[in-house]
Amino acid sequence: MPQFDYNHPALFLGQVASEDPMSISSYVNELFAQENRIAVGAAPGAGDYTIEISGDEGTFSFSYTSPGAETQAQIVAGLLAALQADPDLANIVAGTDASPNLDLAFLHEGLVYTVTATSNPGTAMTLTETQAPGGTAIGLGLGVVPGSAEDLVIAPTGATADADVLGVTCKASVDVLVNDGLQTSDDEFAPAAQVSVLEAGEVVVNVEDAVAFNGAVFMRTANATAAAPLGGFRSDADGGDAIAITGARFRSSTTGAGLAVLKLNRPS
Repeated sequence: MPQFDYNHPALFLGQVASEDPMSISSYVNELFAQENRIAVGAAPGAGDYTIEISGDEGTFSFSYTSPGAETQAQIVAGLLAALQADPDLANIVAGTDASPNLDLAFLHEGLVYTVTATSNPGTAMTLTETQAPGGTAIGLGLGVVPGSAEDLVIAPTGATADADVLGVTCKASVDVLVNDGLQTSDDEFAPAAQVSVLEAGEVVVNVEDAVAFNGAVFMRTANATAAAPLGGFRSDADGGDAIAITGARFRSSTTGAGLAVLKLNRPS
């Protein structure tokens, strides 16, 4: 019996269907440092305002003593001066006067710090964590946008515009050259991991709905789910939760959610 081989290899997520190393750039999935906010309430009273910070480096504190009848801005300024005067804390966290708030930006990505008020006259201070340390893994075959520095990427957000899109995460043999000699993970890039991003060429992606050959490409920027992550692709704007991507077309069709080939031309 004759054996037939039509040379139709199975598609897999993140596969580069038309590989050109010049169309793939290497970035890093951004790892975030912790941020906290100390809000000083109206009419703060007299006494010691003390903040304690605990982390891998140890436990440190800074304090301001108010004589009373001071404004929120005076309390914030006093706490900031005390923070900046501590040489140990200067290597851990930076403060910003955003009266009536004191904003704390920790300097080391991914490290966890506990911030508490050990003395808080009249409970005038309210402490919140405004940015958690760490980051979010980015899956294969998803659109990414710039992070806070030139070599960093993050998933898109509700504020993402078409011009922000850098490309689509991919897995290819070129990763051996650009990712420290290592292949990419099976299905995602962890925070602080290097990410291969296809800017021009064809890549296999998951689509959320039925797409048409040569149809327009839309990328999800809001209301994500496990089945429809941020940076995922579909056939329409989904009520404003996805944006149209210029320089992109689907090069295969589906009857519903599943794998499709996306052609992209957004070289940097």
